[in-house]
Amino acid sequence: VLEIMKREDRSPQEIPAQIRSRGGLSAIQKSQAETVANKLSESDRKARLKLMREYMTCMGIATKNGFSFEGSIQQFKAQDQTSNESASFTVFITLWDEASGQYKVVQGCDLGKSKEDQLLKILVEDSNRTPAEIERVVRSLQKRMLSLSHVSDATKDSYRKALSAAPMHGEEAPIDVQAADSSASARECRPYGAVSRSAELSNPRSRS
Repeated sequence: VLEIMKREDRSPQEIPAQIRSRGGLSAIQKSQAETVANKLSESDRKARLKLMREYMTCMGIATKNGFSFEGSIQQFKAQDQTSNESASFTVFITLWDEASGQYKVVQGCDLGKSKEDQLLKILVEDSNRTPAEIERVVRSLQKRMLSLSHVSDATKDSYRKALSAAPMHGEEAPIDVQAADSSASARECRPYGAVSRSAELSNPRSRS
């Protein structure tokens, strides 16, 4: 939002009134995301979807938050789930239970790749980031993951190979993976967006 105000040469005193006149922060962010999305080519849309899948995969590997699930997983269109149609993730539908103060799993779903793509499109549609910007986030996350002890050596090797190559989007230089390995301070891997996961989960009822 501040970047938009800066581009329009708004003074600091004008910003609160401009935010109110445009329907608030969420409305401005949505409008900006729609503007960016409308400018994207079909190849850029596919690139954003692929990068979002890579980002979510990295987050799944990086996180230490996990749970056991003894129920069954519903596989959608199981007859169509070839190697090309296999899903990367399992989607859980949960319900917040006031009495126990926990989320309760209603159903586990294997959507298949096509329906999973539709879900990822929803997750990325409000983002105003270009493929190059998303790729920078992914590569930064992969670099930090090199110093996480619970990430497997095989995964780290694949990230080192990816980081040593030039990015597919933008003009960022390859990352010095030796310097990344020598960094002892592993910062928390934050989710895609500006809000930290801890802050996001601090009020469970606020989540849809």
